[in-house]
Amino acid sequence: MERFEDFYDDINMDDWAEYGDVEGEHKEFEIKDASTADWAISKIADERKRKDYFVECANKEIEKLKAQIKEMEEKCERTTSYLSGCLGKYLERDEVPKKKTATQESITLPAGKIIKKLPKTEYIMNSGEAVTKHKGDDDFIKEVNELDKKLIKTIKEVDWATLKKNIASTEDGMVIYKETGNVIESLSARQTLPPFGSSLISLHNCGYFIYCPS
Repeated sequence: MERFEDFYDDINMDDWAEYGDVEGEHKEFEIKDASTADWAISKIADERKRKDYFVECANKEIEKLKAQIKEMEEKCERTTSYLSGCLGKYLERDEVPKKKTATQESITLPAGKIIKKLPKTEYIMNSGEAVTKHKGDDDFIKEVNELDKKLIKTIKEVDWATLKKNIASTEDGMVIYKETGNVIESLSARQTLPPFGSSLISLHNCGYFIYCPS
């Protein structure tokens, strides 16, 4: 493949010998007759053609490089997605000595760590909105106050941090106050997963974190 330099050589100073160096320290170039003016116009046209040709060739090379980058990115995505899925399935095997906590399961290997994020219970109002936005709702306050007055703050809102520690959910999403067994009609529960699936892989020394599909 020819180099770009071959397409865009330096100006041939022989063309300028009669007039000196336009950009250098020679005598100032000056057009004094029609012949010189005609030469200057031709020179401008020629330089523009050379420039256009160089830009065209450069853009073609840029497009080739962009295509190569895209191909490499797609190959990397295919490979990492496939292997991430395999690692996620490996973590599910019974014989794998997983470290378990309330929120995740994990195993540490020399090259990295595989982490499976476990579903967590999210409490919401029956309207579907977050409890934190409705702690001051009259009906919610009234219902929780009837369960235990200590759960109502003087600012007339549910002490959600304390209440959350004392409730549980059923499979069908009902919320139960554990001390009395009463159903809190204002609330419902649903299971949520972390984004991008249930398993997270971190690769040591490279700064990547990969979520593996369930």
